Amino acid sequence: MTWLNSAMRAMVGAMLFPFQSLPPIIGLSVVSLAAAIGMLLVFRATSNQDAIAAVKRKIQAGIFEIRLFNDDLRAMFRAQVDILRHNLTYIRLSLAPMVWMIFPLVLVIAQLQFYYGYDGLGLGQSAVVKVVLKEGASPSAPALALEAPAGVRVETPMVWIPSLREAAWRVAADQAGDYQLSVSLGGRAVTKQFRVSDRVGWRTPERLETGLLNQLLYPAEAPIDSDVPIEAIYVAYPVRAVNLLGWETHWMIAFFLLSIVFAFALKKRFGVVI
Repeated sequence: MTWLNSAMRAMVGAMLFPFQSLPPIIGLSVVSLAAAIGMLLVFRATSNQDAIAAVKRKIQAGIFEIRLFNDDLRAMFRAQVDILRHNLTYIRLSLAPMVWMIFPLVLVIAQLQFYYGYDGLGLGQSAVVKVVLKEGASPSAPALALEAPAGVRVETPMVWIPSLREAAWRVAADQAGDYQLSVSLGGRAVTKQFRVSDRVGWRTPERLETGLLNQLLYPAEAPIDSDVPIEAIYVAYPVRAVNLLGWETHWMIAFFLLSIVFAFALKKRFGVVI
């Protein structure tokens, strides 16, 4: 899974690199267009296009029947039942391509979250760095240490919360850049990416212990080695809202809306019946 995440990071990063200094909606539109084309190709290759076209014609015929016989309750009821039955058939025919699309979409969405889900920290803006230890940690304050590179300052001493097995610091940067924070415990050190920039870029608020689900949903950084007593490291980035035609919304809503619009706009060009 790690190699797949690395490949996905490289692919998405290369695609979005030209748009990092532009408004987020520009790069997101490009990714949505690519996703729409990919979904159309998958839908065409994995669905029974003739059967879908036939069932859509039957649905349209049922709608026309309701309009023509709107004074005959029995005919209208029969047409509505037929429309419902044909819609269920349409859903069944669409399941196969949907199954083929789910896993690639999850991989893409997981990567895009780290580009569009979080705002960058400004110069001097503070953020909380939190470290969670694995179960079985001593209730007393552990010998944890947070080391920051030049350009980043640790503003507070460690705050230890025994009941949550959490340690926290507040950090801030005096100049923009990509940094690596280092958390050390018991002679082992774990790094955490820390980005200070107002551009669209890769920001990961968490680095988690190894595990298939963690690697699937949080692929931005390599998992923490299993022999390290640290369960997770978090950086509290602000949540980003994307401007879609003057509407501030979550990037995922914009992504799906744009992908649907592009897919329906291009379906005839790609010869796809949806």
